[in-house]
Amino acid sequence: MAETIQARPQGGPPEDWKTKLNEWAYQLSVLKVITYVGKAEVTPDEDGLPQSITLTAEGDPFVTVCNLIGGDITNVIPDKFKDDETLQAFHASQVEKAGQILPNNLRILGDLVDKVL
Repeated sequence: MAETIQARPQGGPPEDWKTKLNEWAYQLSVLKVITYVGKAEVTPDEDGLPQSITLTAEGDPFVTVCNLIGGDITNVIPDKFKDDETLQAFHASQVEKAGQILPNNLRILGDLVDKVL
């Protein structure tokens, strides 16, 4: 069974700026990195950026979820890759890169809040 993952938030922007700000704050509090090993179909949007990704049931995802407020980190590595140091190192580097993006996102959110308030 294939599964489709939306690469972007669905729906239009909320009418209420407070709702949008809460959504951004929540999105900034959880960092998710998935390294998927298997066949996948990427559907681009009109700009060529990923809109959705359909994963096949035969694939194996490495998943890391970091709750940045609670401090919890959850890693899932498929058993068949437990000794694949190269793939594990690649996934770890992607988690590190994603974590480096966060301070800039928080700065942007803070600037937005300052301007609005």
